[in-house]
Amino acid sequence: MITTVSSTSYNSYLTCPYKWQLQYEYKLLAPEVVAFEIGKAFHNGVEWFHNGMSLLDIIGKLKDIMLKEKTLENINNFSLVRQLLELYVKYSLPLKTQATEYQFRIQLKKCPLFLTGKIDRVIIGGINEYKTSSFDYTQKDLDNIQTKIYSFAYHNKFGQMPESTYWIGNKKKLKKKDYKPQIITFQHDIAVLDEVEDKCVEYYNNIKQKKFDANRGKHCLWCQYRDSCKYKYAK
Repeated sequence: MITTVSSTSYNSYLTCPYKWQLQYEYKLLAPEVVAFEIGKAFHNGVEWFHNGMSLLDIIGKLKDIMLKEKTLENINNFSLVRQLLELYVKYSLPLKTQATEYQFRIQLKKCPLFLTGKIDRVIIGGINEYKTSSFDYTQKDLDNIQTKIYSFAYHNKFGQMPESTYWIGNKKKLKKKDYKPQIITFQHDIAVLDEVEDKCVEYYNNIKQKKFDANRGKHCLWCQYRDSCKYKYAK
């Protein structure tokens, strides 16, 4: 039986319970997604930057990692990550860092699960998160289970609701002259604490009752597990 819940696992179940079963119960491996690799490299670079490493050294380190094989794809990915990091350094969030890649594991009160996750950066009074995307965000886009879980975790640690600031770099706009990233700041209401607990209870009960029906739709077309899906993907 499951013992933990994260924003990733919760969203996986919400998207498609059968996908969750393949991923978390059967532990089926999925192919790497290029966008995830770019995001991971960018996040590593930002973490190193806030831990005192120079941009030049960050670029050199990522070059060694990403260009072990100098394929055209790897070169293009490295170039994109470099542009994103240069943009971040130019428009960084220069607040005092308390922790980078802050990991949490919290025993929930309403169900026998631990809430787990990793916050990009904890600062005094709030959190910073970094997104690489192919579209612009609205604040409504950020009113999701991940941001609520991170607010829950911050409150659990510091006893107050955090101010959440999201830095968003649109990969499709990087080459535009004078492009600036989005910086969106907001604060969840304390009612989010109960909301997170209740959502996790529902998640736990659904899995306990083995509710793993496939949720078929457009998302099937880019699902990492679509070739392993016994229902096949939507056409």
